[in-house]
Amino acid sequence: MGFHFFSRVLDAFDCLFGTPLLLVFFLYNNRRKFGPLPANLTPFTELEPLPAHSEIDIAQRPIAPQRESAFLRLPCELKELIYIEALGGRQISLHVERDREARRRVVRSSCFSNPDTPVNHPTVALLRVCRQITWQAQAVLLQTNTFTVTTKEMDRTLLASLGVYGLARVRSLVLEYNKAGHMFPHCPTLFDEGDALQRPPCKQLLDVLHHMTDLRTLVFRFAAEAKEEYSPVAHTVDYDPRGLLDTRWGGRLCAMRSLWQVRFEFLFGGDVRELEDRRWEELGKGIVTRVAEVDATAG
Repeated sequence: MGFHFFSRVLDAFDCLFGTPLLLVFFLYNNRRKFGPLPANLTPFTELEPLPAHSEIDIAQRPIAPQRESAFLRLPCELKELIYIEALGGRQISLHVERDREARRRVVRSSCFSNPDTPVNHPTVALLRVCRQITWQAQAVLLQTNTFTVTTKEMDRTLLASLGVYGLARVRSLVLEYNKAGHMFPHCPTLFDEGDALQRPPCKQLLDVLHHMTDLRTLVFRFAAEAKEEYSPVAHTVDYDPRGLLDTRWGGRLCAMRSLWQVRFEFLFGGDVRELEDRRWEELGKGIVTRVAEVDATAG
């Protein structure tokens, strides 16, 4: 009697636990054969963070002239035109993607000659030919292209893709607000730095901008949802945007003495729409005027 009872207990245990455990063991040992788990089963938090951008400043060491190179013997003006054709004159959008197979996040780029016309990526392989070409052409890549990043993880995206040395040479940048709640500046708290403990996105943004010591054109772009249509009433804010000049946000922007142009763009349905509220345009011009005044006073 006791033997039969014990046998039934083992059978029940095998049905409840034995088969599921065997299935889990089989799938685990064949996970490479079956490929990665579906995207919805791999939590984003388990992915590795963006890698740090490692680079050296090639200008710190003397560069031996390549006198035997027919290309490097060309006049500087001609080489500059070749570098611009191969590397410059593009709008480069930098964004983070999830590479779940490698279990990491990577920075990808897409290129346009204008917002509607994709073009070839810059021929960055040219920068690997020799140190002299890198030294001459790298500035063209950074100074003649317009880089677009979203404000989400902006600091990590730029540092992982361009690096500290690259940031200091970028001249044109578009910051795109496309996160829920930030698609239109209905509230001035969007420009609030908060406190040092919270370190909100606005503070991260300004911290990175102050590393861009050669930045000349800065665009704040607010991208509404695809179905949202422009309404003069709904998209006229209750506060005066020009008052942002006198906030900490405005003060830190006006301290960027390299700025020549500041614009605020608003996208509806993917197209830039000119608002009837002209105060945003006046805010951009006011920042540039204040920068010139600060520069004149400091100079």
